[in-house]
Amino acid sequence: MSELKSITFSIFQWNTLNRKLSDNEAFPLVKNQYLQWYYRHPLIKKIIEENKSDIICLEEVGNFDLDFKQKIFDKCTVKYDLVFGARKNKLMGNVLGVNKELFSIEKHENIILNGENGNPSGQNIISALINDKTTNNKFLIIVVHLKCNIDYEKTRLCQIEHIIKYIEENHLGKYPIILIGDFNAEPDYSCIKYLFENKNINIKSLFTSDELEFTTYNIKDKIYKRILDYIFFIGKNKDDENEEIIILNKEKGKPNIDEKIGLPNEIFPSDHLFLKAQIQLNFF
Repeated sequence: MSELKSITFSIFQWNTLNRKLSDNEAFPLVKNQYLQWYYRHPLIKKIIEENKSDIICLEEVGNFDLDFKQKIFDKCTVKYDLVFGARKNKLMGNVLGVNKELFSIEKHENIILNGENGNPSGQNIISALINDKTTNNKFLIIVVHLKCNIDYEKTRLCQIEHIIKYIEENHLGKYPIILIGDFNAEPDYSCIKYLFENKNINIKSLFTSDELEFTTYNIKDKIYKRILDYIFFIGKNKDDENEEIIILNKEKGKPNIDEKIGLPNEIFPSDHLFLKAQIQLNFF
């Protein structure tokens, strides 16, 4: 076995709820004031600032330059190198941010995922190669946001197949990989099962289903209390895969939720909870 080098950092995952989706039609029981961007963006900044994570992954980000970069990230204590990847319709997308003092983004790409019959879908991933400035060790982050709605599981399965093919053809065995985001799929959905059935990538979750319990809580025609958000890990070396990652700490956002109203509310600006993990990556 080669010499061990390791790096330790925190990673943060959150679907922040796009401003165009935050209205009384989508959240009929929530006070209109709590759905407005002017009210929500200071709360988003506050949560990001309080967590001071080394790597941040966000979904449903719209108007990136004016809303997120200027109003949130430019005012944060931690200074981030940021990349934004838009969906096909350009109305929203994903953000990846890395602490400039610790990491650099060596290269990145925004990929529109294939849906059924190989046709481009509306959803995307950001794939970025991250370099640790102290050790020059590299790892890959893939920020995911899949098609929503329970009726589109076939589309999500095709999107997962696209992601796996991309990993296998470009990065598998070269770098440790963190696959993270809003998958819009519960643990028993076929697309999540497909991830775990593929023994070539041998994926593992940083959180168990019991630990997650739910990652989104909203009330529309009924209560939607579901696990949709994940942080997954794919090791570089199959021989050492169980030793490549050590989970030092993990937590989930714990806002006070009125079970008659759901989220968002006056203190929490999204219908999704954030996930955060402190991890050690070991390089052999």
